[in-house]
Amino acid sequence: MKRTLVRLMLVPLLLLAGGCWDMHEIQNISYVTALGVDYEKGEFTAYAQLIDFASIAKQEGGRKPGPTLVWVGKGKGKTLNLAMNDLYKTAQGRIMWSQLTLIVLGENVLKQGISTFKDAISRYREIRFTPWMFGTKMPIEELFVVPAFFELTPLSTLSHKPKETYSQFSRVVPVRYVTMLSDLREPSKTMILPSLDIMPDQWEKNGKPETKMYIDGVFAIHREKLLGWLDNDRLSGLRWMTSQTSRTPLLIEEEGELLAVLSMEDPRIHVNDYKENGRYFYKIKLSIEANLVEQVASSDEEKLKEIAEKLIREEIERTFRSGIAMKADLYQLEYYTYKSHYKDWKRMGAKGFPLRKDSITDVEVSVRIRHAGMIRAT
Repeated sequence: MKRTLVRLMLVPLLLLAGGCWDMHEIQNISYVTALGVDYEKGEFTAYAQLIDFASIAKQEGGRKPGPTLVWVGKGKGKTLNLAMNDLYKTAQGRIMWSQLTLIVLGENVLKQGISTFKDAISRYREIRFTPWMFGTKMPIEELFVVPAFFELTPLSTLSHKPKETYSQFSRVVPVRYVTMLSDLREPSKTMILPSLDIMPDQWEKNGKPETKMYIDGVFAIHREKLLGWLDNDRLSGLRWMTSQTSRTPLLIEEEGELLAVLSMEDPRIHVNDYKENGRYFYKIKLSIEANLVEQVASSDEEKLKEIAEKLIREEIERTFRSGIAMKADLYQLEYYTYKSHYKDWKRMGAKGFPLRKDSITDVEVSVRIRHAGMIRAT
């Protein structure tokens, strides 16, 4: 009787112990922090960035003993899923995708169309919808080994933490995977995908050049089709038409002479669309705050405001024309008509791209200088 009671008492303990049978030791798991996707000669290439997570933990005194170790794997296959599975052949252990915070798409795979790879990523249940998204024209494996400052991990670089840089230098809004999917499903929207490149010599470490990443432009995508690429020079007007812009510099020049530098913040954009002769036209009203951060030559506030408003207006119009040249609606003007006049939008869209160079008829810009050093503007 006693033996029977003992056996019955052991049964619950055995059930609890069963929960550990399939446990994986964390040191035997390879966590992918970045995924790169490219396409060449009929095959997909999947790049996986692995980081030694033991080097992320703080050491005594707050310093790590040495540089973070980074591995980059490359798998190939007829589909993206097969290319990702190809990485398992030499993984030396279990690969986990749950820590993925970055996805980089090569230009060749963008030319093939978004649908060629997004299905595989969306169905991978370990991958969340929160990774940051970038495109690139350069080899992805070179991006994945760009070092961070102070021997920190790649998780502390622009590609993994783009909002940190954007808050101080707003040019192209960082995009997460969920936002990308949302924009692609809107038939009237143009997806703006930031593009990554490497600057080889702006920074030095102990007297030797050290590469660093930067955003060199954007890829424009509409209805899952790549429309083209724009560099930063042709893209300067986009920052004024983006409400997320938190800080961006503007050089105030007159006849080739630099007068001052303004820090521009918090643009407020209002777009009014109206119909005329069977077409839709757009009037833009923009108000924006400014801080005078540097004054090189003597000039009054009204003059600085007037020049700033003129420069912003010219940049908006120039970037719009650059987008129209490749049939890209960078300011999402088509989306305003789509929401307000759906039947007209559908009829116009059936005839082709609805925007032309003269679709913007007026750009009204109002600049308010809030601060001028220690003196608050009135």
